[in-house]
Amino acid sequence: MNLDLDGILNVTAIEKKSGLSRHITIARALEAKSEADIAAARKRLEALFATRREENDFDAEQDLLGQAGTDAELPDAPLELTARSADHEDWNAVEEEGQQMIERSRRLLETIHEEDREEVIDLNQAIEAEIRERNDTALKQAIHDLGELMFFVEGRA
Repeated sequence: MNLDLDGILNVTAIEKKSGLSRHITIARALEAKSEADIAAARKRLEALFATRREENDFDAEQDLLGQAGTDAELPDAPLELTARSADHEDWNAVEEEGQQMIERSRRLLETIHEEDREEVIDLNQAIEAEIRERNDTALKQAIHDLGELMFFVEGRA
């Protein structure tokens, strides 16, 4: 978890069995929530748990809490969640776009000015890191940044 000064909480969770990870951002994590916001968040959680039970035939609430049979409860004031991890199909498309952008930039690497070359290499490394971390928001940003740089570089060639 990482909470910044703007009240944005970034959370990454990794499933031990499969190694699958998910990353979310909780916007305005320190801001008080209205009763309507709390009710809506509870409703979304209930729908999520119901879907997970149907799909995976397990008690999602207990899995979320980490212990079957615990008396722990979900937080009284759920936070506003903004999913950062795309569903599987979207992730595959973003990952493929990242790989293609890396290949495109590597083909031109020898023709790029030295200063731009260093930035391209850094962005390639960022894309590879975000693919490993399965962080689609940061991956999209790195792809965007590299795309803009490549547009500039290709225009000069």
